[in-house]
Amino acid sequence: MNEYMTEQEIIFRNRKVAYSIGGNGFPLVFIHGFCEDKSMWNDFVEFFVADYQVIMIDVGGFGASELPIEPTIAEMAMQVNAVLRVEGIQKCLLIGHSMGGYIAMDFAELFGDKLIGITMFHTHPFGDTVTKKRNRNKGILFLNKYGTSKYVASLMPKLFFAKARVTHKIVLERLIERAKRYSKEAIISGLIAMRDRQNQALVLEKIDCPVQFIVGKEDTVIDWSQSMGQLHLPRIASIHLLENVGHLGMFEVKNVTQKLVYDFVQFSIKNYF
Repeated sequence: MNEYMTEQEIIFRNRKVAYSIGGNGFPLVFIHGFCEDKSMWNDFVEFFVADYQVIMIDVGGFGASELPIEPTIAEMAMQVNAVLRVEGIQKCLLIGHSMGGYIAMDFAELFGDKLIGITMFHTHPFGDTVTKKRNRNKGILFLNKYGTSKYVASLMPKLFFAKARVTHKIVLERLIERAKRYSKEAIISGLIAMRDRQNQALVLEKIDCPVQFIVGKEDTVIDWSQSMGQLHLPRIASIHLLENVGHLGMFEVKNVTQKLVYDFVQFSIKNYF
């Protein structure tokens, strides 16, 4: 972990929320996805801590945080805001991966005045389709029958583009081992939160700040029609369609995505802060 980052925690609604914070400058808030935790950003944020304040938060009972009091995306957005409030942060830029993008949308609805920009990292604002809801329910049944280890061992390889499963084998194995530590209750809570979340397309359409989209063309987790269907919604959009990239561009093409986010941060601060 970067030497400039320190581990902190707060109590929000009687539950622990853990986060890492470090660096100086404008605040950048990194929100992990489903079956991930803040450690997924460790290598990625080293590119940013010299110029910005970096905050990485464990949400939804993943990582070192306790299970939220309610299994909702809105509750996770309020966890993020609770950290910002304790740290005295009035304005920030959110970078949300997958489920983290869903959280960013609810945060924008609830606390939009705090945002100068959002990076939608392999994610979208739409609610679950009927098929997707059915798959979430199957996941819950699978977890209850077979447990966490088998579930994450099946899930994680699907997040990478096929070739990246070979080139990034060590990263994949690390993610699987990390995810095996999560409680069954946290994973089920995450599945319920995603299944029951609202369609936030209108939030994206009305948002005042710029929005960056990072889309992997080989992403099998996010439906291509949903990825494409969101691009025209915000008034100001920065769009990046990445060849030979799946659902984990921060690992698959780290240097490329770091530069994309860095440039977007600079643009947003210059024009909207």
